[in-house]
Amino acid sequence: MKDILETPDTIKAIMIDALQQTVKEVSYHNKDLSPLWRVDRFEIAMPFAPDDMLIDEEGLLRGENYAFRIKTEGSLYMGNALILGVDEDGNFTSPRTTLEDVKEQVMFEGRVKIVEDYNGFSIVKPEEVH
Repeated sequence: MKDILETPDTIKAIMIDALQQTVKEVSYHNKDLSPLWRVDRFEIAMPFAPDDMLIDEEGLLRGENYAFRIKTEGSLYMGNALILGVDEDGNFTSPRTTLEDVKEQVMFEGRVKIVEDYNGFSIVKPEEVH
């Protein structure tokens, strides 16, 4: 039996796991991301352009979440992320960015509290909420 990593329709991705505070290479089969990443909706950020970073669109809507930053841009992201390449037809492919490059750029923030008020969202450490 052939290992899934050896099949031509297997694509590699880089996963940023904010809860476990890890950055690792993962693979998936037939462009089905659901075994890796269970989100209803995602949006795309591009701190690793030309690769896409898929992030949970609903990550700010939870009362608490786990967060990380990308050093080169400073933006705060909630939850996990997947980094994927994109071909000329818009299909996901293995990323050009290396695992080592992503590891160097990610700074984990741990668990944060998401407070929504008339000014928008504020992100604080849970112990700072009164």
